[in-house]
Amino acid sequence: RLAQLDRDMLSFAHTMNDAQQLEQKYYLDISWQAVQNLRGLSDHETKLKGHVFDEDAFFAQPPEQIDETAALFTMAYRLIAVTFLADFESGAVTSLESFDELLKKIPGVSQLPVV
Repeated sequence: RLAQLDRDMLSFAHTMNDAQQLEQKYYLDISWQAVQNLRGLSDHETKLKGHVFDEDAFFAQPPEQIDETAALFTMAYRLIAVTFLADFESGAVTSLESFDELLKKIPGVSQLPVV
């Protein structure tokens, strides 16, 4: 079933590119990379970095170009990966670092559970 998921996600990604739905594709890529991480298909277990999405490249953009909703998605999925794949200390540090700036920028994000 996971092989089918890869085919489906690739098909969705192509369809979104063809339809120029690039903002929506960002969210698909972030989610797909999170699934890849949880499947052990990334060299960076607790960072969304792989062949689908690279959080380092995403956050290296000029701040005014970073979609804050996509940033929130990235950090939320990263916290999920840390919860399942990292030790407690790494998870705590990631939680604090990940949401510190986002808490200041996005109304309502403080209502999300933090690991």
